[in-house]
Amino acid sequence: MPEPRPAPLTDDTPIYDIYIANRASAALAVAVRLRLFERLEARPLDSDQIAQELELQPRPTRALVIALESLGLLERDVKERYRPTARAAAFLVPDREPYLGWLIDLDFEHFITPERLMTAMKHNREQAYGDQAVWESHEADPAQAERFAKAMHSISLRPASALAEAFDFGAARSLLDVGGGQGTISQVLLERHPDLRATVFELATVCRLIEASSTRPDRLSAVAGDMFEDEWPTGHDLVLLSQILHDWSPDDGARLLEKAWNALPSGGSVLIHEKLVADDQKGPVANALVSLDMLFWTEGQQYTAAELATILDAAGFDSVTVRPTCGYWSLVSARKP
Repeated sequence: MPEPRPAPLTDDTPIYDIYIANRASAALAVAVRLRLFERLEARPLDSDQIAQELELQPRPTRALVIALESLGLLERDVKERYRPTARAAAFLVPDREPYLGWLIDLDFEHFITPERLMTAMKHNREQAYGDQAVWESHEADPAQAERFAKAMHSISLRPASALAEAFDFGAARSLLDVGGGQGTISQVLLERHPDLRATVFELATVCRLIEASSTRPDRLSAVAGDMFEDEWPTGHDLVLLSQILHDWSPDDGARLLEKAWNALPSGGSVLIHEKLVADDQKGPVANALVSLDMLFWTEGQQYTAAELATILDAAGFDSVTVRPTCGYWSLVSARKP
């Protein structure tokens, strides 16, 4: 007897949901740029009042707040006034940590459209700043560097707290945070581990931000340099690469791990904190999609744990350990024998 034929697919909503998802990103970016969540937490308003206060037109304002309520970011009271939901208030109101608005606001100038993604795929070259490489742009434009550093700060606080618990820092005395942005992760680690000292190795434009914002100036220092061209500071038992390797090709990643090896003493460890793709490359969806971000912004990709283990082994490290930290993040650690 022949096998029954599978029933035809009639539900197209999963495909449609993928197609429509960028509208949610755009609505969120507009709301952040308008500082809508901050305004509505201070004083709930109905749709017409929002339009009047923000000098918007009524019809598009209604469309925006309906979308944001459907996304679980706004809620209404009995007088039809909108206010942020608890989750939106926690992450989308400035002056609260972690405020994700700095990251979301990058979409205004650097949204990944189909056309720009296709250009990146045809030329295998980042497109976020047009023909200029991201790091060159940041060197030339301190304002761009500051906006990017704030975006990275906004997505690093919660992972930093998780990292502080995921690795035994008890025996460590000094950490080298390579490409550590504003020093967000280092500062969290110093708060949790009072005997630890840290050095952030960054571009000169970013080092100035570290010096201005450091909450631990006695234990946190900044050294300016190029992670590829310059020698790394030595005298540290740990080297941290948090969301660094995913900016670069495997060959460049191997160069960075060789520099980590040279900077560490015997018995020192390298810590790689990244959003990993599963070894079978079937997800998580968010991490797989971040690989498109890397195509658009950098020369890199999201790695699997197996790929990182291979690069670490080739660099001479052993005792490779992988452990989830929080959300989509994982820690890959290895030791220099």
